[in-house]
Amino acid sequence: MQLTEQLHAPHGFECLLAGITYHLMFNDVGRNRVVLVTFNAPAEDCLEEPPRTAPGRPRAVQTFLRRDRFEEAVKSGLITSSPLQRELPHWLGNITTAELMEHDRNARDQRRPHTERIDGQLAHLWPAIERVREIFEAEDPAAALNKLARACSPVQNASRFRLAFFAYIAFGRERLALHYNIESIGRWDRATHDKKFGRASKLGAWHGYSSCDDELQRKCREGYAEFATPRTSMRSIYRQTLVKFFGCRPVTGVDGRMTFIHPSGLPFPTAGQFQYRVGQAFDLETRQLLKYGRERVRSRIAEPRGRFTDAVAYAMETLQSDAYFVEDVSQGYLEGSHLPRLCVVRIICIASGVIVGIGFSLKGETAEAYRMAKFCMAVDKVWFCSLFGIKITEDDWPTAGLPLHDVTDRGPGATAGGDTVEIALMPIIRELAPAHSGQSKANVETRHPKGVKLEGAPRVTITRQTLCQLATREIWRVIDSNKTTDVISRLGPEALAAGVLATPIGFWNYLTRLGRTMAYRIPREQAIRAYLKKIDLTVEDGAVYFLGFRYWSKALHDSQILAKGDRVAQGYAFPMCVRHIFLDTPDGLLMIDATFGIPTADGELFLSIEELEQLAELRSRERAALAIHREAAKADVAERFEAQTGTQYEPVAPQLGRAKRSGNASLEEARQVAPILRAGGGKR
Repeated sequence: MQLTEQLHAPHGFECLLAGITYHLMFNDVGRNRVVLVTFNAPAEDCLEEPPRTAPGRPRAVQTFLRRDRFEEAVKSGLITSSPLQRELPHWLGNITTAELMEHDRNARDQRRPHTERIDGQLAHLWPAIERVREIFEAEDPAAALNKLARACSPVQNASRFRLAFFAYIAFGRERLALHYNIESIGRWDRATHDKKFGRASKLGAWHGYSSCDDELQRKCREGYAEFATPRTSMRSIYRQTLVKFFGCRPVTGVDGRMTFIHPSGLPFPTAGQFQYRVGQAFDLETRQLLKYGRERVRSRIAEPRGRFTDAVAYAMETLQSDAYFVEDVSQGYLEGSHLPRLCVVRIICIASGVIVGIGFSLKGETAEAYRMAKFCMAVDKVWFCSLFGIKITEDDWPTAGLPLHDVTDRGPGATAGGDTVEIALMPIIRELAPAHSGQSKANVETRHPKGVKLEGAPRVTITRQTLCQLATREIWRVIDSNKTTDVISRLGPEALAAGVLATPIGFWNYLTRLGRTMAYRIPREQAIRAYLKKIDLTVEDGAVYFLGFRYWSKALHDSQILAKGDRVAQGYAFPMCVRHIFLDTPDGLLMIDATFGIPTADGELFLSIEELEQLAELRSRERAALAIHREAAKADVAERFEAQTGTQYEPVAPQLGRAKRSGNASLEEARQVAPILRAGGGKR
């Protein structure tokens, strides 16, 4: 048995009553007494007699027993320790110290926090706490406390001072024993009162109706449930509810201002009451979802639920893909035309943060762009970049391989056109992010290039760069991002101790070096057949033609494909750059290069299919114009010839028979004309 322990006498003992809990405050050897204090709270474990409580405010009452009699009663079991030792005084109810602390942390809009009130009480109690033994050894501890209460500045109420002192000491010097009761706040039944509760209205203290009526609350709930839709304000919901569910009508008052009335004088809520009752019936998350929509709540209001990286431990274990549009717009080859905006698809590894694939499309986000990005992901990047004329080393972009788990959005990337044509290469797990939910693939969304959004009239940036050059720039941006993005938050203690460079490339190299990867590689030719666009080619005139452009290479000449004559063939191309195409032959794929009729700058050969189509249109227009030009030029020559010679330029109509060159007249004519046509001195 220890000081401040809670005791009770099940059958009473001398001055102790059954059913009352006593706190052992002091065992005084000098005065041969034991000091006990009770707060008039019934013992929860005592069932022999009904609980006895004093009416009104709780009071601290001293009780004294002879020390020897107290010890004998303890030994004989007449005084025992209470099975239930309360943490806090009974006037605080059944609340725990943890719940009180949580209440104080979450309390808002308090003019003076209650922690400051407790600090103020303790400041007055402190002289008594420092003299606690002296007080309990005094002949009358209550009188000693009364004296200290009068010595405070300002003077403290003696009864409340004693109650605070004994409560603080009896409950183990727990400062929360001085807390006010919060257990019953707002829990009493107001439905039995007709009075309007809350702050007095500005229109009069008794203006309005009580909102405690069950029927009124039911109409509030039904009105909110019917009219609460996305982007609908609470005022609009309140207004419609008053009219439809409460039957109110707007009228103009004597002062010219409009208000609501009920024709039968039935009660209806104010806007504040309506909002309060709705808040009771529908939790905050439900109201936010109804007003803002699930996506906004998730991105701006709801608490974070962790990182995507928490669920992965291997490189290429899970991927995310998404598209963005390049701001620059390329000039077209046709006069006054602009080419479509370039759409760029990126695929990112969740674990390492490295961008493992990039694809392109025009005229919007297409499935083809996602398929091209997967092709880039599957092949080694040194060879891939060479298709665009980019020279890099393997250290610049070391990723290659396909994943087992892919996450894309509900769009072109989720369609069959965005997948490989080989079922065997499909990911084992394919996950679709919710529509219009960027947070579901936040890793790739946040890595998109960001720019300053200008206000005012729309602006467009026109560039003389070709689409292929814009695509080349985006490839370099990927290399830049992989080398510079900070991923230090993903590095564990082991990686930090190993001195891993905290970039996506550095972390990728670390994971793959330890074999922590789920990427699997496929042959390059298989990747080409599985992902690249299939095209029709024409073999003629010792070369291969695609959209009117000529392709040739030494390997094509050595393959004897050209010796088979003119024919239609199949091939594959990366739509954004047709500098090289892949001819399908019985011996496998053959890469052949674009070439013009005469040697030209190598940069002119890097074109997209879209640009080839515009150039083919220009070629078609030029052929049509050239046909007219030829006839007009011939007519001009004939006209000028006839003007200068006086003879007809065009051949005369032919006659039947042969020229009479062997007749006598013809021979004589030739003999006379020949000296004139020959140079002087010439031989016959």
